[in-house]
Amino acid sequence: MARNETEARRYKTLAMVKLEQRSYASALSYLKKARRNYNKLDALDNLEAVIPVRSREDKTHYVVHGVTPKATNLEIKKTYRKIILLVHLDKCLEFPHAVTSATERLNDA
Repeated sequence: MARNETEARRYKTLAMVKLEQRSYASALSYLKKARRNYNKLDALDNLEAVIPVRSREDKTHYVVHGVTPKATNLEIKKTYRKIILLVHLDKCLEFPHAVTSATERLNDA
């Protein structure tokens, strides 16, 4: 059990490094490996929410929020609130730079 947790922490660290290098596919891959090894590792859910937002940096606000262009304002607000709760800086203390840029991207959209 301890070995799995150690491996999961290593994969999580690698995912954060890949996130900073803007290699989003690799970051998601390492995150999935971390989840397979030790699912109870803290901040995995938050990191899993940050990666897709960061990978959509050059996209329209509809793509950033994960809604269709025909979405109503209410649907956009609802998805914004759901995402922002996961990527809030207070919940993701381990990777503040990634969270800050993801939050800025959500607010700009």
